[in-house]
Amino acid sequence: MDNKKQLRKQLSYYYKSINRSLIFKNRTIKKMFMEFRESVEAYVENDQTTTIESVINHFGEPKAIAEEFISLFDDSYIKKYRFVKSISIIIAVVLIAILIFIGSIATIIWTNNNKVTGTTIEESIGYYEEDME
Repeated sequence: MDNKKQLRKQLSYYYKSINRSLIFKNRTIKKMFMEFRESVEAYVENDQTTTIESVINHFGEPKAIAEEFISLFDDSYIKKYRFVKSISIIIAVVLIAILIFIGSIATIIWTNNNKVTGTTIEESIGYYEEDME
């Protein structure tokens, strides 16, 4: 029983290693990965003395499996995916920078406004708390 539990844990790590090695995941790869998992599970169920080493010897190293999955796609698809991913990351970074910039400007304006009116932060907070009551 303990060996089965340990094998399950090792298989979980094996699957995660394959997943991490995939440079992209679309429906086709997800389907292939699920079919692969089913094959591994059937292999493990058929032989009660299966170890993670025998699984790796039979099916291959995680990185090699991921490369095999990816090799089924042509280079133009992979380049397109990487381009879209790069653009998405750039857009996310720019949006975060804009939000930080807007937050900084709003803080400066609020601070300067309080300096002009002569109120402190505590007074401003107290003023808003009175409005809420």
